[in-house]
Amino acid sequence: MQDVNHALANLRQSTGISTLDFDADGNLSLVFDDEIPVNLARIDEGTIELWTELETFTGANDLSTLRGVLEANHLGEGTGSARIALAPGKDIFILCERVAVGPLTDEQFSERIIDFAQYAAFWRSPEGARTALASPSATTEPLPASSLTIRA
Repeated sequence: MQDVNHALANLRQSTGISTLDFDADGNLSLVFDDEIPVNLARIDEGTIELWTELETFTGANDLSTLRGVLEANHLGEGTGSARIALAPGKDIFILCERVAVGPLTDEQFSERIIDFAQYAAFWRSPEGARTALASPSATTEPLPASSLTIRA
């Protein structure tokens, strides 16, 4: 794939939406199954950020929720190529993935979006929210600061 413009042309063709285009701020949204929004943000000529809000997640200030989210991110075990994050300056969790389009074929780019939408469907569901909260180590007691050793 050449660049973000090529990726957009690929999306137009694969979706059949000839008017599909970024807005003035470099954003566009697709909706899968009439309920899963996948937003695309143009980062630069070679990079797109995919993201969606995780409306079922609450507790941005809750330690066990934050721990569950961080564990889901570990090595992509629960998020694939994406990651769960907090929207800057807000108490809203998002699933997001930065995609460098250059190395991808047209088919691989479409597959990345579909994979992201599938993870988004899970994490936007009540089951996804319960999964983050049901982390087996979320109830583990933290080490007291006095027991930590720092080595140079």
